[in-house]
This record gives sequence, structure tokens and C-alpha cells, in this order.
Amino acid sequence: MYLEYWGLKSFPFDNIPDPDIFYMSSPHVEGLTRLLYAARNKKALSMLTGDVGSGKTALMKVFINKLLSEDSYDIAQISNPCHDSTEFLRDILYKLGMTEVPAKRFEIIRALEQMLTAKARSGKDIVIIVDEAQLLSPAALEEVRLLQNFNASAMPFISIFLLGQPGLLDNIKRQRQVCQRVSVSYFLRPLDLNDTARYIFFRQRKAGLKSNVFTRQAIEMIYRHSRGLAGVINNLCDMAFLVGFGEKKKAINLAIIKDVIQDGAI
Repeated sequence: MYLEYWGLKSFPFDNIPDPDIFYMSSPHVEGLTRLLYAARNKKALSMLTGDVGSGKTALMKVFINKLLSEDSYDIAQISNPCHDSTEFLRDILYKLGMTEVPAKRFEIIRALEQMLTAKARSGKDIVIIVDEAQLLSPAALEEVRLLQNFNASAMPFISIFLLGQPGLLDNIKRQRQVCQRVSVSYFLRPLDLNDTARYIFFRQRKAGLKSNVFTRQAIEMIYRHSRGLAGVINNLCDMAFLVGFGEKKKAINLAIIKDVIQDGAI
């Protein structure tokens, strides 16, 4: 609706985790560095946590693309993990390429062992990524620990990455044996004011704008309201473009951001 008015080629603030338009802030660079370290150095269990809207899923997509470019890993990504531990194991087998997955746990374990033996010939290690991992039950988290028992010399190495909201930290701490297996952990901090401004500039350029249309006061208000969470920044900026278009403004000023916030943008 507002693209032509602002001279945009695409919507700059879509809340879609697209690695092609992902702004690598300082916290995201640190998070990616730790994830890659864990994969390349065969760390069995790693954890990335952060608030909703902090960019965890988008960062994980960047991480996956990096691993795929190295052609050294088979990757299984689980976006909505099952609460039931057996279903969780079945999902892992399915994502690793098995089309007919057995129903009973002992059959699943045997099938997984057979699959790992077959995959050992490929020379690739296995990366299992579990998004929204705070949803995992204690029994499913225990299966995460037991999966590491397959890390023998004759098998491909299994690295597991748990990605979730801050509640995941509490869940892990309640299970000492699982907590002791975590080698790499990182909490993805929100953007600070400078990174919020750079993020807004970056997304505009990616969408085709040659110059920034947000005033300094508008950006400061966006930062205060969003607390540096990219998801909230996207919502505010998207609606600000729409309101600015409706009012035929030439820039996004403080008054527009206040209107958007008062209208309930979150």
C-alpha cells in the first residue's frame, strides 16, 4: 500500500526471519560466533536463549546457511517440538530423512542407531536444532541427554542446539544431568540505541531507500518503547510507514511514532 509513496521496492519491516535482510548487531555476531564454535568443535549440547522478538530464529537461519555452505553436516531442524518424548524422537528421525518412522521407543532407538551407522559413511556430522525448546517436557529433555550416548567413534557426531525463550534456562537448570552437558550457552541481548538506529537504517536500505526517513526523536522513541527487540521495532516502523503515507508526510517523526504507540502497536 505504501511502497510506491515512500519509494520502496519491498516491505522493509516484515516480521519474517529472512537471513538476506538480517542485521548482524554486536550481540548477534557474538551469538553466531558461539554457535559456529560449538558446531565446528563438536560440542554435544549448546543453548541459545532470548526474549520473543530478539532475533533468535533469524540468527539460527544464518547459522544453518553457514553450516550448509561448509557441506560437513546433516541438519535436522525441529521448529515446534512435541511435548511427548517418544514423539520428539520420532520427529528427529523424520527430519533426518526416515520416511517410515516406528512408533515404539525401543524401535526408534534401534532405527536411529541403524541410520547413524549408515550415515557414518558420508563423513558428515549431525546437527539437531530444536526451536521453541522451552516447550520440551522434562522427559524430552532427558532424551536430549541420552542422544549424546550415540557419540561414539564409529558414529557421526551429534551436536544438539536448543533455541528458546528465557524459560528454557530454568527448565535446564532443574535437570542437573542435562545442565551439566551444556557446553556453550548464550543469551541474545536486545539491541541498544545505536544498534536500533543502525537496524532501522539497514532495513530501509535493503528495501530500496537511499536515505533514512526516520527522525532522531522518532528512533529514540522506537527504542524506548521496543526495549531493543527487533520484532517490536518492525511492528512500530511498519505502522509508522503506513500512517506517514496516510498523512502524506515526508518523514517519520516523533508524533507519528506516538500515534502508532497510542493505537496499540506492540
